[in-house]
Amino acid sequence: MPCRILREWAEYAAVEPFGDGRADIRAAIIASTVANCAPRSKKGRRKPFKIEDFMPKFRAGKSERRGDTPQLTPDQLFSKLQFMTMAALGKVVDKRQKTREDK
Repeated sequence: MPCRILREWAEYAAVEPFGDGRADIRAAIIASTVANCAPRSKKGRRKPFKIEDFMPKFRAGKSERRGDTPQLTPDQLFSKLQFMTMAALGKVVDKRQKTREDK
C-alpha cells in the first residue's frame, strides 16, 4: 500500500473512527444501558454505571494507569519501526540489531 493511501486512511479514521475500538465503545454503551436499567439494592452500587466501566482495559500497567507513560525518543521509535519492518519482510533480527535472511 502506498504511503499516500495509508495517510489518507489515517486521516479518515481520525475524522470517522472505525474498527475494533469503535465496536468496543458500542458494546460498552449497550452494556451500561442494560446495567443501569436493572434495579439496584440498597447495599449495592448506588451510582449509575458509566460507559468506561465496560470498556476493555488493555495493557493496564502501573505507569499507564497513572498517565505517565514514557515517550519514545526518535531513535527508539526508529529502532522499533525498523524491527517491525524487518519482521514483516521475513528477516530475523537478533538482540544486537544484526540482520540475516531467514534460510
